[in-house]
Formats: sequence, C-alpha cells, structure tokens
Amino acid sequence: GDFDADCICATSIIFDYLYFHAKADVVPYIPSRIDEGYGISESSLLSIKEKYSKNGEKLLIISVDCGIKDYELIDNKWHKEFDFIITDHHEMGESISKKAIAIVHPKLDKYPEKNISGSAVSWKLVSAINEKLKLTDVRTYLDLVAISTICDVMPLQGENRYFVRE
Repeated sequence: GDFDADCICATSIIFDYLYFHAKADVVPYIPSRIDEGYGISESSLLSIKEKYSKNGEKLLIISVDCGIKDYELIDNKWHKEFDFIITDHHEMGESISKKAIAIVHPKLDKYPEKNISGSAVSWKLVSAINEKLKLTDVRTYLDLVAISTICDVMPLQGENRYFVRE
C-alpha cells in the first residue's frame, strides 16, 4: 500500500479479509513516504525481502492502489524474488507488467465502472475470493470503500454512489 486515505483503506480491506477470515500468513506494508517514496520501489522491495523472506522463499506481494506503473521494476528484476498481484485504479502507461501473476484494474477489461477507487478495486478482489470461500459478509468493508471513494474524489454515480450510500 501507501500512505493516502484510499490506500490505507485498501490495505485494511485486503489485510483484514486475508488475515482474520482466510487465516492467511499476511503482513500489511506501508512504505516510508520519505525513505521509500510512492508505489512499489526498489527500497521498499529490499526492505520487505530483508524483513519477511526466510530461507530465500519467494513471497507474494499484493499491491493496492499502486503498482500499475511499476512494471519495469517488477519485470526486469523483482519477479525472481516475489510473485506480484497488482490491484490499482490509476492511469496505465503504454505498458503493464508481463510478469505479475495477476493484475486487477477496472480499465483492463470490459468492466463497466472505470472510475472507482483503489479500495473499491481491493474490495472487488476480496468479494471475488469470498464468492468461492464464503467466509464473511464483505459488505462490512463498504465503510472503507466509501471513505476512499470520497477522499479520492471519485464521481458519485453508478457503483460509487452505491458504495457511499451503503
């Protein structure tokens, strides 16, 4: 994640669901704005590797509200150290990661709502996982999606209107 309201909410949704409901061995990671900057960075990946990788095991990184523009960093070096699932809603450049195991982005497919927050994207991922596992009522996360929708100034129409209304 990173350090704005949308990403803190997105990180909270993913972490809470995976840790408390799916019982996954997962740790939230918010990089230092000063030391590691925004998005997926060389220094944040080094820090994660040093803190959490044991015996050279390959870890899974699920980025929230960032990562879509970090394809060169992922594809040229770090895909050997980590698996990546990228969830983001920011504008894409001309290329995206070819080495990530999954990319969840509303503008990649024929998804009808193109302007949703990063937390909404995270919530969609959790909702899809929960459809299979049926562990909890994921609507309990809609308060976080609403906060992020408003703080990220998403248009209050369509799905965004539903998130805020709920």
